[in-house]
Amino acid sequence: LKTVPSSSRQYKTAQKKLTEYQDYLADAKLRAAPSPQKSCSRDTNPQFFSIPIKGRAGGTPIVEVTFNDRQFDMLFDTGASNTLVTQSIAATLRLPVVGMARMTIANGSTVTLPIALVKSQGVDGHVRVEVPVAVAPPAMPIGLLGQDFYKGYDVAIKEDAIEFRRRGSTPSV
Repeated sequence: LKTVPSSSRQYKTAQKKLTEYQDYLADAKLRAAPSPQKSCSRDTNPQFFSIPIKGRAGGTPIVEVTFNDRQFDMLFDTGASNTLVTQSIAATLRLPVVGMARMTIANGSTVTLPIALVKSQGVDGHVRVEVPVAVAPPAMPIGLLGQDFYKGYDVAIKEDAIEFRRRGSTPSV
């Protein structure tokens, strides 16, 4: 495409395709680049971390989350602003209720939910401490890992993992 002379009637098409193909090449190089090294498990704000996807429920990824050293399956819900634990999780962990909060749920209605405090919440080395979580109504069978968990990160949901890169970091190409 670069060798098509400017006098050719195909020159404009070649230039357009050249730009398009260069964009595809840059994207392919970015996708082919290995993921950054995972940081030490003590780093609570790593540059990069990932969560293996254990399964899916209606297309939504299910991930394993550790609360107070106990593991639970949660939906990775990009639409949930806050992490929401089931009443079963709250009871198992004997979470102290520290307040109540009004929240808008997926159907647009507003509900008042108890807010409990977990000592620690973690996934793959990314750990938060003293985390407030909402406690779901009894009918909710599985918790939601919300946006509050990955605040400050860009997220890429892949086929078998979810990758997190701290905002402002640039991947190496």
